[in-house]
Amino acid sequence: MTEDGSKSSTLINELIGMIDEFLQHMSLLEQENRDLRARLENAGSEDTDTAPESSAVLVVDADKAQSEVLVRVLQKRNCGTTVVTSGAEALASCEKNDYSLIIVESKLGDGSGLDILKQLAEKSPNADLLIIVGFTSADTAVQALRLGAADFLLRPLTEEDVVEKLSELFKQQQIKTRSRRYLNNLRDRYQKLLKVFYDAGKPAN
Repeated sequence: MTEDGSKSSTLINELIGMIDEFLQHMSLLEQENRDLRARLENAGSEDTDTAPESSAVLVVDADKAQSEVLVRVLQKRNCGTTVVTSGAEALASCEKNDYSLIIVESKLGDGSGLDILKQLAEKSPNADLLIIVGFTSADTAVQALRLGAADFLLRPLTEEDVVEKLSELFKQQQIKTRSRRYLNNLRDRYQKLLKVFYDAGKPAN
């Protein structure tokens, strides 16, 4: 066999091996993702109400009593929590920090909570957003969801309601985090395959 033929055969074998490895890896990750989703869906609250690792939460609320309820619940769930009282402070904080969750009161002294929520969604696209509304503010809640909020909390806040809402949200965050890792692994495999194709097409020296 010629040198070129030997090189082509080696590259083909390498490519076949990598495709096989890629397919096995994809199948494994898909199964792990399904298992995780099923486990979280069937888990009790004691298994799902803890935030994912390194969770940083921003609370935007001028109501001290209300923000204290949120902070109390969040700290029990190992969240690093920052509290600001205005939209301007929230936007400034997002310039310096990455948050996984932002909770916004719909009534702020320096502007509409919806306006602030929209700006926060643009500044922190990877953060989940919750808005706090009153029982008579259904339209505000709907608008917030359209702007990208993950969900809403109803005033007056109770620890039980906050725990229930955060448990569901943290469950979804765990699923999204695992899915993101899954997609990143697939991307890495794909890039390696592209490199093999590129090397196979290069002319011999």
